[in-house]
Amino acid sequence: MERPSRGSLISRREILRSSALGLGGCVPVAILGNRYHVLDQTNKSVESNRAAAGRKVHAVETLRNTYEIGWEGGKLELNLIPMNQRAVEANEYKVSYSKGKVVDGMADAVGIVGLRLGNVPPIRRICWDSREHQLWTGFPGGFGGFHLRNVVVQAPRVDQLTDGSVQVSCYFVANDVKTSLTWRFEQVGASETCRGRWDTKVTIENYRSETLRDYLQLFACYHPVGTNYYWDESDRILPCSKEVFVAVRSSDESRSLMNSTWKALFPYYNKANTELVMANYSRPVLLSEKDEWFGGMRHVLMVQPDSCSNMLSALGQARDYWIRPPNRHLGPGESFTTHVRHVIARVESPAELRSFWSDFESAIS
Repeated sequence: MERPSRGSLISRREILRSSALGLGGCVPVAILGNRYHVLDQTNKSVESNRAAAGRKVHAVETLRNTYEIGWEGGKLELNLIPMNQRAVEANEYKVSYSKGKVVDGMADAVGIVGLRLGNVPPIRRICWDSREHQLWTGFPGGFGGFHLRNVVVQAPRVDQLTDGSVQVSCYFVANDVKTSLTWRFEQVGASETCRGRWDTKVTIENYRSETLRDYLQLFACYHPVGTNYYWDESDRILPCSKEVFVAVRSSDESRSLMNSTWKALFPYYNKANTELVMANYSRPVLLSEKDEWFGGMRHVLMVQPDSCSNMLSALGQARDYWIRPPNRHLGPGESFTTHVRHVIARVESPAELRSFWSDFESAIS
């Protein structure tokens, strides 16, 4: 079994060599924390790098030690440094910690921390695919420790692939469980129906010697306060309650959650005097309102069904997804992978939503 390591950091010489030879079907664009990257080998300006990228997706290291991922009609900012204060300088979602640790309700800002589409205003509060909690029966330390946010991000890497797409990857190990993240950004031409699309792949591997029963991991997508929507079991797009709203595949999944360690979540939310509202979904999808920072479109969040436990709208300020192994349990040395898709799209009806879902299903089949 592979053990945690420093990851696949490579030297400037190796970067330049692989750039020249085109080895392995990809060219390393950048290594986090290292100023050497292919897009800036000759000290070109950031604007020159973007121009050279043409219509392809491009990745540029910023002065905030983040990465700007740009495509025709839009760009986002991705941070892989925990507690990077500079990453959220213009973001209402702030880094916060106490005595060097992320504690109750605090943030480390690893994830997507900026998004702007064309000439519309940038989204003012954002941290998407934000690592938050993992749980299983007998989990050490109880709920609310934010264990994932208190471990280093290892082997962060950005690659410009030969097909013109950009891939960003990293991993972290918490409680002897390894989580690997890969974001894939492909060119999607801006249109009347879609202004952006990218995929997140999550692979989780158990390094522990025991089976993790009823394993769950949460990723959050924080946003400005507003109404979220879900695709309900009767094939309608309905608003989520502004309490703690949980959409599940079936009543069996709901019962399983309420009989697991997951139910310890709610004392954490109850500090806001809220209540839990549950409903069944048709597919694991959450949607935003039609917001100005999406050009009147919606953010659509889709998760692979067999490894999605539930979709959670937290107090109208987060679109979250809880993932789990398809058989619920994770044995020693076992792993599972799930796929997540983000789309910025015009969705007015279930028929339009079905079209985007069909594309997602085809991509992960």
